[in-house]
Amino acid sequence: MPETTVNIFISAVSDEFASYRKALVEFVDRKGVRIEEQDGFIQNGFPILTLLNDYISTCDAVIHLAGDRTGKPDKHGIPDKANLDSLRGDLPDILNRLGVSEQDLASISYTQWEALLAIYHGKPLFVATPVVATQGTSARRDTILADASIADLQKKMQQTHSERLKSLGKRSDFQFESAHHLVAHVYRVLYDILPHGDSKVSPSIPASLGSLFKGRENWFARIREEVRKSRGADSVRVVLHGIGGIGKTQLVSEYAMACAHEHSVVHLIRGDSKESFDAGLAELCGVLELPQSNSVNPKEQIKAALRWLDNEENKGWMLLIDNIDDDRMIKEIVQEAKKLHRGVILITSRWGRWPHGFVDLELDLLPEEPAIDYLLEATDSKRISLDGELGEGTDRRFAKEIVKSLGQLALGLAQAAATINNCRWSFREYQVQWSIASDSLLDDPDFDPVIVGYPRAVGMTWLTTYQRLPAESKLVFDILCWLMPDPIPERLITKSWPVEGLGKLDTSTRTSVESKLRRLMVPLYDFSLASNPIGSQRQFKIHKLVQEVGRIWQSKATVNPVAKDLAMLLLDREFVREDNLDNIRLNILPELRPLAVHARGMYESQAALDSAYYASRAYRILAELLNVEGRLVESEQDALRSVDLSRIARSSHLSGELNLAESLSILCQTLNGRGYFDRALEAGQEQRKILEELCTKEPENLAHRRDLGIALNNVGRVLENKGDNDGALKLFSQSQAIRDELCTKEPENLAHRRDL
Repeated sequence: MPETTVNIFISAVSDEFASYRKALVEFVDRKGVRIEEQDGFIQNGFPILTLLNDYISTCDAVIHLAGDRTGKPDKHGIPDKANLDSLRGDLPDILNRLGVSEQDLASISYTQWEALLAIYHGKPLFVATPVVATQGTSARRDTILADASIADLQKKMQQTHSERLKSLGKRSDFQFESAHHLVAHVYRVLYDILPHGDSKVSPSIPASLGSLFKGRENWFARIREEVRKSRGADSVRVVLHGIGGIGKTQLVSEYAMACAHEHSVVHLIRGDSKESFDAGLAELCGVLELPQSNSVNPKEQIKAALRWLDNEENKGWMLLIDNIDDDRMIKEIVQEAKKLHRGVILITSRWGRWPHGFVDLELDLLPEEPAIDYLLEATDSKRISLDGELGEGTDRRFAKEIVKSLGQLALGLAQAAATINNCRWSFREYQVQWSIASDSLLDDPDFDPVIVGYPRAVGMTWLTTYQRLPAESKLVFDILCWLMPDPIPERLITKSWPVEGLGKLDTSTRTSVESKLRRLMVPLYDFSLASNPIGSQRQFKIHKLVQEVGRIWQSKATVNPVAKDLAMLLLDREFVREDNLDNIRLNILPELRPLAVHARGMYESQAALDSAYYASRAYRILAELLNVEGRLVESEQDALRSVDLSRIARSSHLSGELNLAESLSILCQTLNGRGYFDRALEAGQEQRKILEELCTKEPENLAHRRDLGIALNNVGRVLENKGDNDGALKLFSQSQAIRDELCTKEPENLAHRRDL
């Protein structure tokens, strides 16, 4: 099928706005877009108005910059009789349709006709006017008319033009302060028209708000100004910092999506931890479709991605590094960012202390009027309007009160809109419910902004939304608060829950969970407590600030005291897989990797001692993953932690002995791989001893026999590396005998055949 072309016309007086028009052309120009301006239709022998009419009649949008100039000083840009006659011949009814008299024709310029033709043909027309401040300053113009009388005349002609547009139902759509500011507005109004899919854009970037992206045009312009003015530099590093929930991630994401066509790739990486950062770099391999994306070793993927970024042919990339909120990660990211060249790095952080070489922009609150507009538009089709009952403007008045109550925070506004939409409330009903939540948290020291670092309104808004959830979805949210703010595979919640976990629930909640498994996440998506899932694994995210508030709420022991235990059990079910043919490590690595950061985050503190059994299992799998990836030093650290925790849990859990044996197994393999043969032999022999004792106690337990075969094999490999081939061969033979025995007893078990 032929490719669809979007036709855009940019209407502007060159002497006044040539630089602005150039900036628009650079931004709008992309595959699938045709951009025209008046200068492109100046051809000898053809009436310009006729050519303009022919093109504008096919346009998808017309951007009309209306300032103080009408055209050249001598003739003011007025078409001659031949042009007007040609146009009237093509469109006999044009004067009547537009309310233009014969006398008016002598004062309508080509540029003004462009806007009028858009109205005549019913084309989307966006009128942009330059900012004129009350103190006498205004948006810069490219040239200023030297003759004051001509300047005054053209300004009056433009005022008449503005009145004519108003009479036709068209007022100014927005004002602009600079070329970059103009681009930001045009992105918003043309979002649904312009194609967005020609660049390599990471699926990790949040979806655009489209027309709901309001009040951030100045910041969009500031980011673009820094990026564009530094195009010739080695790299551009811009930090957007501010309080939590203010909208930093959404702003840089909107900018990245808007300008993706200007970059070789756009990718988002989470900066919460070194693990998140490394995982994000490894994922870039897949976005770029590099051969190493199939590698089981993230280090190889990271190296490949960094080589690609450093290649001169790929210059112009953009990386978003999101959510860097502690000193350790700031130092880490500063070091890593300085190694990256030939591209743009946009960073979001709550911290404002960044070194030389990083442009530091502190984001402020969403302006009040755009915040009100957002709330009105976001709830337009679903809220109960009060305008008919209490008079025009009532909704806007209540929206203003809500915006003030929420502290003009973007996160709070999104949650408020989602709650109003899903509950089908009026703004007044939301305000009442918010006040109830406010009363319960107003004097609560746990939500003191000085202590938690964000406005109290964050907790109040969250609580208003949280209380609207069904009981089972409240439970799910409470569980998810104990994970990391990194992507979470939906299956963690929507697969059958462990019996041990279900046993912690009351009968009613258990029944609801079991009957609604596939739909448990839906209310969280609907109420904007979690992002919509993306990708083959349907991964979603929860805002870090929302998780923090949720954990504080749970600390009061008033709701779901078992949520943290359930988070641990669900993670254990999905991350610690049974070793069988369905769970061969190399095959399930893509499923385990997104969960690794959550496993490490849950157990990295001393709190792991409170759940030593499950923590030891998580660290064992983390060690196995690192071992498979060839990261043996890190694997040894996790294996040692797994063994230590297994010893703690040994006497308190029914599977304590077996769990310790499994931990010793990965420690033995890792130490053997590192060449520490004596230590590896010690771990392997301890594992062997435990399993021999278990086999003696439970001789019919074939799982113990299988694990003993693995232990014998582990020790045999260490002896082989130590040069004791006779000892190794003896153990290999014993291991093989066990495998033969298991294959005979369970011939249908293909895992035994694999082991053999």
